Amino acid sequence: MKKTFFTLLLAFLASFPLLNAQMLDHKLGEALIRLENETDIQQIVQRLQTYQNQPTRLRVLEETVPYMRIYRLSFDHTAIPERDFVDYLNRFPGIQAAQFNHIVKNRSTVPDDPEFANQWQYINEGLGNCTAGGDIDADLAWDITTGGKNAFGDDIVVCVVDDGLDPNHSDFEGNVWVNEAEIPDNGIDDDNNGFVDDYAGWNTSSDTDDTDAGNWHGTPVAGIVGAKGNNGIGVAGVNWDVKLMIVVGGTGLESEVLKAYSFPLAHRMRYNATLGEEGSFVVATNSSWGVDFGQPADAPLWCAFYDTLGVHGILNAGATTNGNQNVDEIGDLPTACPSDFMISVTNLDCTDAKITSAGFGAETIDLGAFGQGTWTAADNNSYGDFGGTSGATPHVAGAIALLYSAPCSNLSQLAIDAPAEAALLVRQAILDGTRPNASLDTITVTGGVLNLFNSLQILLTQCGPCPQAFSLEATEVTDSTAVLSWISSDSSLSSSLYWREAGAEDWTIVPDTVAPIAISGLSACTAYEFAIEDSCADTLSFSFTQKFETTGCCDPPEKLAVEASATEVAISWDTVPAAQAYQLLLNCSNDSLVIDSIAATSIVLNQLDSCQACIAQVRSLCGDTLSTDISEPFPFEIPGCGPCIDPEFCEVEGDSDYEYIEQIILGPLDNISGNDDGYGDYTGMSTSLETNEQYELRIVPVWPLGEYAESYFIWIDFDRDGNFENDSELIYEINNVTDTLSDLVTIPAGVTPGETRMRIAMIYEPDFPQSCGDIGFGETEDYCVTITDEQPDCLRPAFMNLDSAGYESLHLSWEGLPNDSLYQLQYREAGTAAWSDTIELSTPFGTLEGLQLCTEYDIRLRSVCGFGGSP
Repeated sequence: MKKTFFTLLLAFLASFPLLNAQMLDHKLGEALIRLENETDIQQIVQRLQTYQNQPTRLRVLEETVPYMRIYRLSFDHTAIPERDFVDYLNRFPGIQAAQFNHIVKNRSTVPDDPEFANQWQYINEGLGNCTAGGDIDADLAWDITTGGKNAFGDDIVVCVVDDGLDPNHSDFEGNVWVNEAEIPDNGIDDDNNGFVDDYAGWNTSSDTDDTDAGNWHGTPVAGIVGAKGNNGIGVAGVNWDVKLMIVVGGTGLESEVLKAYSFPLAHRMRYNATLGEEGSFVVATNSSWGVDFGQPADAPLWCAFYDTLGVHGILNAGATTNGNQNVDEIGDLPTACPSDFMISVTNLDCTDAKITSAGFGAETIDLGAFGQGTWTAADNNSYGDFGGTSGATPHVAGAIALLYSAPCSNLSQLAIDAPAEAALLVRQAILDGTRPNASLDTITVTGGVLNLFNSLQILLTQCGPCPQAFSLEATEVTDSTAVLSWISSDSSLSSSLYWREAGAEDWTIVPDTVAPIAISGLSACTAYEFAIEDSCADTLSFSFTQKFETTGCCDPPEKLAVEASATEVAISWDTVPAAQAYQLLLNCSNDSLVIDSIAATSIVLNQLDSCQACIAQVRSLCGDTLSTDISEPFPFEIPGCGPCIDPEFCEVEGDSDYEYIEQIILGPLDNISGNDDGYGDYTGMSTSLETNEQYELRIVPVWPLGEYAESYFIWIDFDRDGNFENDSELIYEINNVTDTLSDLVTIPAGVTPGETRMRIAMIYEPDFPQSCGDIGFGETEDYCVTITDEQPDCLRPAFMNLDSAGYESLHLSWEGLPNDSLYQLQYREAGTAAWSDTIELSTPFGTLEGLQLCTEYDIRLRSVCGFGGSP
């Protein structure tokens, strides 16, 4: 990628109307200056009493921030040009930085995330027991930058070393780092960085990219660093758009710590070596873990690793001990490591005070941050309180990344030319920008608490006399127009807009303009880019380019929605402005159809079969050409399958690595299923069971690694309400079975006949029958079952007569049934599980041959209505 903006020699081609003029954003005749350490303010005032041969009437109004040598000055703005004078102050010897005294309105950059109001660490209004102002001034910092990319447009990456990240959390969409140079799951180290298939991050225990591990701790930590901001979901991180590199590791053995840090190091080293063309721009790691009382002298490899990371441009935020301990005296790992690239953090709460159970150290603990009771993302796509130094530290890791996103091309270039110097520059800005705090005074290095706004302001003073424009944005984009906006620094005397179709050779230039500006005459469905040239007193600066795309593309429709009943299916989708009509493709189990030239964005179908699984897709028809792509498949089901299929029964899962159901026999049901990974859906298999009837039950388990005691349960949804919560629906329960289960099951009398669902579970030593959720070790299978009425007694054999026919034979006879033409007989040796093969008889009598002497047998008989008789 290009790291410098090339010289533009193009002529002005067109001008465009302004939407509105710039508004006054500062107090007339006032400036803020920061002096060099040895400069005397009175001498400065005396030497600046005239400018361009005009009296300035310059005087000091106040010493605004004494410890930073910041003063508030007034001057006669009617006698001298304001902007020229402030620019002159910026270049005056002894003055480190100068700017206007801006008017701060009752406004700040805050996201639209619905739970942002709970994140008091950003804006503390003193509610409850909290102290107003006890925050990190995030809203003021976000006026300058909300994170994401550096001045060259590279993604800024923070490596969160912890227990993983909830992969299904909706508040991280777009903010989770992936290694685009790696092809996932192909068993090859595609980018030759020493890690095979490191597409989604790294897990030091499994040497895979499985980052969906524990998640309970890593998810809130990552949420503080970089939950997606201003997306209308949940909360905001310190960075709204940072990339979160997830590494599972750092706990357990110290070797895991070193392996964990080696991963971000490898990617940053690749970035440095290729001048940003490859690798990842990793600027910080977060370690919300450590070893209480750990001594740096005992861990030289661990502590030295921070210097190695720092040499390549990576700072490290470390959480100190959660105990009221002086780390200078007792030690701690990693926060006592003597590295210039480690920022060690202690913990404050909303009262703006260090909590008692947090470490300190005038030589080892750099600063405090708010962690106790902070609201952030949590595992299982939820939100909640988080605390300890674990919650304080990611605010600092996020701050490091936020500073790298400042509109400062000098810093971005320094990060490539001298990455260690850039890292130290950012570290110093964070330490110098801390706000003094009484609870940290004399017990931490800075005596202060993290302040994003202060640190950004300090950093921007290092960005040269003419900082580049930032916050470039295209809004109100149509198929032919767009509104372009940006923010220029106070040093800028004028701005010129450059825009063109992406990749074109020539630029259109609008000189001496202000934001926002409307441009027109654009082509539909076309990518454009723009940049800003700012002119200061004797210097030019160029921003990085910002891209946007006009509307009017013949895109596939999005956001398909389906409402289906047994008799009607309504399908709808979002409007595509370029579409003249739409085409629907429907593929169901029984029906497949294509409907062309649909003028609206919805359609109702009422001639489809019920009880079908379907997939709907829609494409746009734009003129004579179909859209290049069809929409994403939208699967849905048409109900009408009956009470076994239609209700949304609760999900159930289990771990079948150690035991699973191989085969189930229940009366006429006989299914060899094998391992179903904890749950098997066999509702496509239907069986019939009769009320007040007894059936043979046989469940064959498999134990791949050795036998265990199991419990077995059978539920039938007799009331057909889509759950098994009714106590009478648990029809079978047995515990502590260590062999194949062989038993009898009776279907209760009086239940309503008809189709419903049956659930059979094998669970390893449960505390109670569990038909829903995670059963732990074991497996569950679902079946459809039709319950039939009890047959009248006259249709089953009434009694059985037994007469010896010899030593190994037995005569049997029973009362015949007038409507039966067939009887079935089985026997088994008493106490055994297996019955004999079925003997079919057409008469109400028969003889058993080949029996053992002096042996007890079980005998059962059935006609068309089921098994009957007695031994």
